[in-house]
Amino acid sequence: LAEPPLPRALTATPFIVDSGSTFHTHPDGTHLDNTRSCRQMFASSTGAPIRCNTVGDLHILLRATDENVHRVTLRDVYIVPGHHFSLLSVRQLELAKIQVQFGHTPTLRLPTGTDVPFAWNGNVYSLPAVITPRPVALVTTTIPQPPGYRSWRSTAHMHSLSPPDLANLWHARLHI
Repeated sequence: LAEPPLPRALTATPFIVDSGSTFHTHPDGTHLDNTRSCRQMFASSTGAPIRCNTVGDLHILLRATDENVHRVTLRDVYIVPGHHFSLLSVRQLELAKIQVQFGHTPTLRLPTGTDVPFAWNGNVYSLPAVITPRPVALVTTTIPQPPGYRSWRSTAHMHSLSPPDLANLWHARLHI
């Protein structure tokens, strides 16, 4: 079964890197893969109880400090409808062997040793990520100077694409 095509221009979703969050949370269940029912209660930042009934995996694309794009699958992301933010639990990241460094140069260090920067944005640490509906076939790509498009079979032009356009292209080519 082919997925519907991705939008032409994908935009990054800000994920809040939260050292106080016990679990990853996300407001939209349609973004998750491998969903399962659950009965989990959370306390919001105000202390109000929040009920969660669905948990699953969220596939995202991240741009590393070396300008490569990396696919990361976040496991056990809880859907919290009505919540306006996507939270990344530092605890869950570290259990997945992703190191989190705050301070002057906030970064996530992936298990491969690759650093992904995030930034202080207003009053929270925020990580821009592109949500993909399923795991994309391309794990990492380098994006150097654009060589230009040559034919429908060409792959050289892919290096000039932004991560969202690259994900869209692979999605269209592989019909995933």
